Amino acid sequence: MDANVAALGPKSHGLTPLHLAAKGGHVKVMDGLLERGANIDACTKGACDWTPLHTAAIERNRRAIRFLVENGALLPDNIEDTRFNPPVHYCPGLEWAYEEMKRVQQESSSSSGESSYSS
Repeated sequence: MDANVAALGPKSHGLTPLHLAAKGGHVKVMDGLLERGANIDACTKGACDWTPLHTAAIERNRRAIRFLVENGALLPDNIEDTRFNPPVHYCPGLEWAYEEMKRVQQESSSSSGESSYSS
């Protein structure tokens, strides 16, 4: 199975299995797809180029957002960066993705700080 195969059809917009799993919040399926080489930052076709993270955000699915951020989904430094992000009013759950990104960064910096103190 190709974990990156895009859906066919005029209204599919190139959604991948990871987009669909993120939309439904199916974390175990997303994990299996990533293990099989799914592109965590696969973009849909069209004006928005939404990734699975955007798909989870538009559905306001916090579990899926958390999973994608923890597994390295790309987020630009600025939520207002419309080269990557759709306008926030199109994707209202995107704020949660940025909250998760900050949490993951804080946990990472505090765990690396702990290891440097223990030496």
